[in-house]
Amino acid sequence: MPQGLIKSLEAKQPGFTAALPLLLFAGLLWGQLALALQPWWADGSYYDYGWLVPFLCLWCLWARWEHLDPASRNLHPGTPTLLQALGLTVIILALSAVRVIEQSDPLWRVPIWTHALTVVLIWHLILHQLTRRTWYFLPVTILALTAVPLPPFAEGALIQRLTAAVLTYSVPFAHLLGLPVEMAGNALTAEGRILRIDDGCSGIRSFQSLLMISIFFGEFFLLSWPKRLGMLATGFAAGFVFNGLRTLTLTWIFFRRGEELFHEFHDGVGIVTFCLSAIATYLVAWFLAASPKSGAQGSSNH
Repeated sequence: MPQGLIKSLEAKQPGFTAALPLLLFAGLLWGQLALALQPWWADGSYYDYGWLVPFLCLWCLWARWEHLDPASRNLHPGTPTLLQALGLTVIILALSAVRVIEQSDPLWRVPIWTHALTVVLIWHLILHQLTRRTWYFLPVTILALTAVPLPPFAEGALIQRLTAAVLTYSVPFAHLLGLPVEMAGNALTAEGRILRIDDGCSGIRSFQSLLMISIFFGEFFLLSWPKRLGMLATGFAAGFVFNGLRTLTLTWIFFRRGEELFHEFHDGVGIVTFCLSAIATYLVAWFLAASPKSGAQGSSNH
């Protein structure tokens, strides 16, 4: 880092120079985790929004720090004790072993969650050392963890429930549109034709993305914890409603306009309905932030 830039940052934030080694170490830890998550963020996965999460987290960290009263923005690098240094060394060695396992099987989720939680632990120890605040940055950590793939049992159960909900949602509304569709396992049938609802069409991708978006909007508006929980419910509801609308639209296209047009409009309809669900989630967050006693989370100094 250029000397002039360091001096400028030190003038703006006293203690930055002394804290820089710890901050660089934390950045290295998060960077290694991002590299381990890269296969999950590849195109076509449920977690391709993960590329955006690190940038959102950096912005949220900066915004939280700026939200503090200037007199409270003190860095206390200090000198780690021998016990702290030994503990950190053991954790780093364990993390190295986890990285070896990850590289042998990048899609195994136990090592990736072990890696993520270890980074979170070290990160909060560093934050506590530097800022003397234990929980103040927790919302940003929660946002970061949305980029980590769900455990298989949770993801599988979610896909099954979403698929069942999509089918249950689509049939009665399709009847209102004059489509005589019926459920047949994980498919819709009508007039001898079958439209299969696979994992990707269950809405899992939009649900995962809206979960991240809901947490981000809660942090963007610095909502209270109860309202952040309300945002999670909003994201889930928006995902359910708009994915149902997407499925219903594609069902109508498939049975009334043919399979070729269905494939032509498949991605476009998904993008439009996802954008609508994100806008709806934002409007709810804006309404909650504008309501009395929004309980700005950033005012906490603990």
